[in-house]
Amino acid sequence: ARQRAMRMYVWGTILLAFGALTAGIVRLERAGTLRPEWARPWIAVAMTHARKARHAQALVAFRRALETDRGLVES
Repeated sequence: ARQRAMRMYVWGTILLAFGALTAGIVRLERAGTLRPEWARPWIAVAMTHARKARHAQALVAFRRALETDRGLVES
């Protein structure tokens, strides 16, 4: 599951870089679901929503990241 989550994370970030926001967010959310102790995918999702002024979705993703790894989010 760890490697699959990493692949999903990498593909998600690549898709975001090319402007495929919906597909990128879906992959990042899958990565976070596959590896629940990993906050990075949720941070990426939250930042993507925040950049697009989708504040409610960003807040949900930030809360999920905080629940997972508060120290990483704060840094």
